[in-house]
Order: sequence, then C-alpha cells, then structure tokens
Amino acid sequence: METARLDSSELPWPPWSVAMRKDLAVLPGTVDQDIRRVLMWLDDYVSAPHPDLGRSGDVCPFVRVARMRRHATLALRYDVEGGSGDEVAEAVREEMGEFSQQVPAQTTTRIVVFPAIPDQCWEVVDEVYSELKDEAVGQGLMIGQFHPRCREPAVRNPAFPVSRSPLPLFALRWMAVHDILFLGDRKHWFDRYRARFGTQHQNGRVSDPLLRERYAEALRRYDYR
Repeated sequence: METARLDSSELPWPPWSVAMRKDLAVLPGTVDQDIRRVLMWLDDYVSAPHPDLGRSGDVCPFVRVARMRRHATLALRYDVEGGSGDEVAEAVREEMGEFSQQVPAQTTTRIVVFPAIPDQCWEVVDEVYSELKDEAVGQGLMIGQFHPRCREPAVRNPAFPVSRSPLPLFALRWMAVHDILFLGDRKHWFDRYRARFGTQHQNGRVSDPLLRERYAEALRRYDYR
C-alpha cells in the first residue's frame, strides 16, 4: 500500500493496491492516471449532491466521510480483462473476503476497479452483480456495480442512471439502516437486514418515512405481521 496527495484536493490518496498479469506490466503513469480518475469521480460526483437524485445530500452519504477518515481503499485489478463473468466474479470475491476481515464500520469502503475491461465488455459487471449481491448480503455487506453505461436507476428517480463511473468497478461497504431501499425485494436479503436493523425499526429509531414505509411493506410481503 502507498499513499500520495492529490494536487487538486486537500484529501490524501487512500491506501491502494494493484494486481496485474505477470506477462503484461502496467506502467506507473497508467496506475496514477486511473487512480486520479476514480478519486475525481468519488470527490466530484459521488460525494456531491445531484439535481436528478430525487433527494438532498450527496449521491452516496458515506464516501465523503470515508475519504476524510481514510476509511476508503482502492483495489485496481489489471489482471482481469472481463472475458468471462466468472473471472470478474472471482476477483470481486477475493476482494470481498479481504474486506470482510476488517472491523465493521459504517464508513469503511473498498472500491474494486477493473481498468483493463474494454468498453465492449462493460456489461459483464451487470451480469455478475446479482450473484455477488447475494454473497455480499450474506456476509452483512453491500455491493454496488458501476460502469460508464450502467443503467441502474436512483431509488427516488428511476429516470436517473445514478451508477455511472469513468471505469468499471464495484463498491463494497458494510450494511446500513437505509439499505432497506435495496434489500426488500428478496426474502433472504430482507431477513439479513431485519436481523441487523429490525430492532431499530421496532423501537422507532428510524426517522426517514421512506425507510419505515419500505420496511413495513417487506414485513407484509413476507407475512411477518
């Protein structure tokens, strides 16, 4: 792991790691450029409000704090070129396994970047997302998929493709109370969420009306009350 400082920001670079093929070296300048592209996206887009988001606040409410506290790490996987979904999924599983060994904290984030996946293969990120989400949720994690053509919509504005990024990547973090917005559609996802946050809902400690509504809908959907 190495750190340096951004020219355009007072925030330090996060710890980062690089994996590459033995037969295909990646120049340091390429790594530097790719890290800067991801950090610019994190700081200028993910950590900022957007008029099409459908709510106030940053696109992601955790990344700004994660960057300030140095709780965000980058893993650049140049060893994966996206020729198969299995290849991408296995790399993400490796990163997920390492990430899950960290002490859980709401602001801990790992960004797994695949700079070597060519544009004609970007959609492989979407193809493997569902199975990876099952595995992540089972470990108490959340995972998001991002790439330049990603069609994943914002929760509060289905017309806004919120998950666009300059490079194909996945974001890992620990499950949070607002994740009922993403975990109510399947019973095993909701069961994991309910085991973690059900008491907060029952005790009236969840203030957001939309979160309370989605939680109540899931309870009814799965005949919990």
